[in-house]
Amino acid sequence: MKRILLTIIMATVVLAGCGTEGATQNQNTETTETAQTTVDTPTNKDVKAASEVDLNTYVFDMTVGDFTEAFNTVAQRYKLDYLKISELKSQFNKNSVLAFQHAFNEDLRMIGTINTELKLSEVMVLGKGDLTNKTGEKLFAAIGTLIMTTNNKYTSDDAQEVLKDIGLFDKDINLQDFNKATVRNGIKYRLGIHDKTTVVFDITPAK
Repeated sequence: MKRILLTIIMATVVLAGCGTEGATQNQNTETTETAQTTVDTPTNKDVKAASEVDLNTYVFDMTVGDFTEAFNTVAQRYKLDYLKISELKSQFNKNSVLAFQHAFNEDLRMIGTINTELKLSEVMVLGKGDLTNKTGEKLFAAIGTLIMTTNNKYTSDDAQEVLKDIGLFDKDINLQDFNKATVRNGIKYRLGIHDKTTVVFDITPAK
């Protein structure tokens, strides 16, 4: 279990490192162009639901196109090129529900459903394989990217806090059969891990 938790931590460190580098570059650019420009880093107290800032950036007000753009923006910010989505195509599944799916690789994919207003109603990240190596690192990087897509002010620290709230870092965690959730800003984040090799992470509107 320690190796799995180490992989998760490494994934968040990669996210944090890339994000910090990008922020530093942006700050240097802004400082060069305008000497008096001050860049404020939002604290946890400053973080609000994206719906309070701009309805177009709240994840469940997004169309598939909006979501693709928002997800890719986060992936690009953290230099996760392997997570960039070229296009999400929607079609009706066997239950006559409009849905989309995308395969990042053979072990990592994303599935989502769309409501009658053509807005997102659920998004899932599914992964399988050895969670202690690169497979696990990419999986949790994808989960972190999805979490940050739900709130345009979230950073990798916030993504890690969401996973902490879910209970992923609890003592005596059972990764053979783990299924817990947390609610933040009207969004339910749920994580399921089975046999240490199969992971399902999904977001839905909190009821």
